[in-house]
Amino acid sequence: MIQRVYPNYFVNNINFNAVLHNRNSVKDIYEFIYTRYNKIPRISELVVDNVNPDKKSVFKKMFHDRKK
Repeated sequence: MIQRVYPNYFVNNINFNAVLHNRNSVKDIYEFIYTRYNKIPRISELVVDNVNPDKKSVFKKMFHDRKK
């Protein structure tokens, strides 16, 4: 809606951030955002700090290193 109603604002002020995990890839994220919005997204990995020890196994399943 913002892109359609306020195209100049969208071009100049809207950016996309995405988090890399086990259900996506850098390529998937890039292609989706670029194809749909003609924008290059920022892509981050899941943060590894302060993971609840009880949830480490879930985190390890979700973690996806962007270098892979």
